[in-house]
Parts: sequence; C-alpha cells; structure tokens
Amino acid sequence: MAVNKATLAANFAANTPNDPRLHQSRGRVVKQSVAIAAGDNDGDVFLVAPVHSSWCIDSIAVLNDAITGGTDYDVGLYEIAETVVDADAYASGVDMSSARTAPLDVAFEARDIANVQNAVWQDAGLTADPQKWFFLGLTANTAGTADGDISVIIRYTSD
Repeated sequence: MAVNKATLAANFAANTPNDPRLHQSRGRVVKQSVAIAAGDNDGDVFLVAPVHSSWCIDSIAVLNDAITGGTDYDVGLYEIAETVVDADAYASGVDMSSARTAPLDVAFEARDIANVQNAVWQDAGLTADPQKWFFLGLTANTAGTADGDISVIIRYTSD
C-alpha cells in the first residue's frame, strides 16, 4: 500500500510549520453590493471591494437582481488607481440576466482548482507579493438594460 502526503500533511508530519493562510487559519468575509443602472454601458467597471495581495481567496459568491440583458460580466482584479490587472482573473461571462438568490461561487470559474492555495498576487499573475491592495471588480461586457443590485461575498484567509 502506498501512502502519499500532500505538502501540508508532509510538513505537519515533519514538524515543519505550514503557511498559516493554508493551515489552521481563520476565515474572514467581505460583503458588498453594487448598483447597476439601466443606463450603464458595456465595458463599465464596478469596483466592489479592496482585497490584499497576501490574502488567499476561497470563495467569491455572487447574488443578483434580474438585470435584463446583463448576460456577460467578468470578475477580476484592478489596481487601486483603477487600472485593470486581470479583468477575468476569477470568472468570465457570468450571466446576471436572471435573479440569483442562491449564491453562485465564481472563485474557480477561470482559475484552476489546483491553485486553491494561491494568494491574490498569484491570481494577478505577479511573480512576488507586492504587499499592496487591489480591488475586486466586475466588468460589464454586456451591461444590460435594467436597474438591479449585484452582491458579492468574498471568503478569504490571511496571515
């Protein structure tokens, strides 16, 4: 019988400390809603909440009112200066045209599940942690023609 240990298990067995964001960490939550207006345009960006480069995002739950015609929203990262880092780092093409009261988790729609341990800086495609804040943003590729709210619940761990 072969026994294979993941990194966390191997480290624990060897009394080697694990990254606290990945083992025995406390989960934290950020919750925010943004208002979409019938007059918003395709390509508009809605900056939802600040996220730190060192965080490990576990879940990005999306709930929304029916935004008629709002069939294509991306979920990604933006600089605090409001420039795009990766507009669809987490999800692309999320349909907001039908009301959603059961959360849709989009954290792994665009990123590989093998990257569950990634920090935000890695999701942003950087080679090192810049120890800075980004915005989680929604890009309305097809904004829609109705007023409505989009609510986002971000679950993460940090050191």
